[in-house]
Amino acid sequence: MKVPAKTIVLALGFATLAAASQAQNDPPPWAPARDFKEPEKWSAVLDKDDRAAWQKPDQVIDALKLPKDARVADIGAGTGYFSVRLARRLPDAKIFAADAEPKMVDFLSARAKRENLTNMIATPVTISDPKFPEPLDLALFVNAYGQNADAVAYYTKLRSQLKPDGRVALILARPDVPMGPPKDRRPTFEKCVEDMQKAGFTLAEAPDFLPRQFFAIFKKSAQ
Repeated sequence: MKVPAKTIVLALGFATLAAASQAQNDPPPWAPARDFKEPEKWSAVLDKDDRAAWQKPDQVIDALKLPKDARVADIGAGTGYFSVRLARRLPDAKIFAADAEPKMVDFLSARAKRENLTNMIATPVTISDPKFPEPLDLALFVNAYGQNADAVAYYTKLRSQLKPDGRVALILARPDVPMGPPKDRRPTFEKCVEDMQKAGFTLAEAPDFLPRQFFAIFKKSAQ
């Protein structure tokens, strides 16, 4: 399968598993790839007007085919690029703008209040265990993915947070594009499919319109 053509990944990019020979002070396997403790600085990068040209957010949301009252978790929401757009497009939905960095969560909460998005709920999460107050129709990851054995454990746990027909959407920078997260933090399309299958998911769609990222939508595998 040809891998379709995001970007500046920022949000929850996860590190590689530490080898047994590494020192105890090495970063843990789920250490963030970047420091996101300065949301205003990251907003200047993540929310630039010209991002829409290659991120194609409206087309992405169309492709997700969400019900009007959907429960969506934007995991690794960062400064809210997709959360805000989802909340505006689906006023009867609940959009959980989730991030592991407390300062990002504070930023998301303030942004929702400032932009009068009462259906956008800033939600703190941990990097190892996703928990949400309601079953989800969709969990969205935009450049936020674990690319090691912990990724399988994470998505296995996430599976229990989804509705029976709930889905997971991954939008991740391709390994060969110049912009994006550190290249050693970028899983391939094939690696994502392999991990998701181990976690109990099946590839449902792979929309091919993003120039810098691949886009994969997974559904729960039949038991």
